[in-house]
Amino acid sequence: MWIPDKGVSMCQLCTVEFSIVRRRHQCRLCGRVICGPCSANNVPIAYLGNKSERVCDNCFRTVQAKDGVGNVTS
Repeated sequence: MWIPDKGVSMCQLCTVEFSIVRRRHQCRLCGRVICGPCSANNVPIAYLGNKSERVCDNCFRTVQAKDGVGNVTS
């Protein structure tokens, strides 16, 4: 379920508040609104034609455990 990012004031993983410096990002798998440090990974997303997209750390770990797929981005 896609969560509207305007209604979220803090990262849904680490609970740090968003600001001008700490931006909101959307996990392309679970739809959570997370900060950059909690979404530094990309994985191929099937529903997007296997295009590599930003995912939250939880989804990244799940995908890695299941498929052994995913690349850490810097």
